[in-house]
Amino acid sequence: MNILVTGGIGYLGIHLVNELLNLNKVKIIIFDNFSNSNPNILNELSNKKIKLIEGNINNLKLLENIFIKYKINYVYHLAAKIDAEESIKKNKLYLKTNFFNTKKIVSLSSKYKIKKFFFASSAAVYGNTTKKKCTENQFLKPINPYGKSKLYSEIFIKKNLKNSKFYIFRIFNLIGVEKKFYKYFKKRKSVFFKLLDVFKSKKKSFKVSKFLENGFFVSTSRDFIDVRDVSKIFLNAIRIKKSNLTVNLGSGKPITINKFVTLFEETFKYKIKLLSRKKKKYDPKFVIASTKNYNKYFTNLKCRDIKYSFQKLNYLRNKKVRKS
Repeated sequence: MNILVTGGIGYLGIHLVNELLNLNKVKIIIFDNFSNSNPNILNELSNKKIKLIEGNINNLKLLENIFIKYKINYVYHLAAKIDAEESIKKNKLYLKTNFFNTKKIVSLSSKYKIKKFFFASSAAVYGNTTKKKCTENQFLKPINPYGKSKLYSEIFIKKNLKNSKFYIFRIFNLIGVEKKFYKYFKKRKSVFFKLLDVFKSKKKSFKVSKFLENGFFVSTSRDFIDVRDVSKIFLNAIRIKKSNLTVNLGSGKPITINKFVTLFEETFKYKIKLLSRKKKKYDPKFVIASTKNYNKYFTNLKCRDIKYSFQKLNYLRNKKVRKS
């Protein structure tokens, strides 16, 4: 079994590789340009099953040589730019990196008739939905270039991967991190890592996006899922018979950012002052996953709750914690 993982030393990528190492008779080819990652992270795994190749997906010759030399039969395409705010300013870059590069790897996957193709899409394809929970077959209207680039990629995959089985995973908000990987991702911009930074840096406040509804300012709501759970789902997708699926990966449980911070405070015994900031246009009010497809095809895998992700961070807690 020869597996290609693009973006394999990124946040999701390295957790996935950590899971893939549990497979027997596997060779994992990581293809990464190191733009948002550190190759030294592989020292935490030090496994002979892994081959790291530095490069960009737009280098079609290099990429094709990988398919030929390593006889790739499974592809996990995770490489992408993921900052919705940045995508507003760099629309063309996101279209090129996320969509056009996806077209290239999909075309090669089709040409060499791989067995399965797994794509890390995003809840950003839903945009400002009016539904309480997002279903995989609903109308999609992304509100930022990042979400659009993921939607275009999904459409291309469905139209062009006729000889291979494909799986499109719409990932909601990732949280959690393995202890051995934390130092490599502590500067990430997500709510989860920003909270960790508040705690580790002994900061006193945290900004929360809010919007006006019925005369009141309300915190945005999100759906969080642990990166380790997503990695296990990606791994188990190799084994399932059903194919050509689009599946939401989220908990299906809405939580306001205010409540998210409160759970963090309770776990870490650390008080944080919340500051309000106006919700930005690229930031949806709420995006919650319907988990019907997930529960149908991955019945043996249950997502852990937010408290689990926080409790697994006990290694970050100091004996002396400031209270205010």
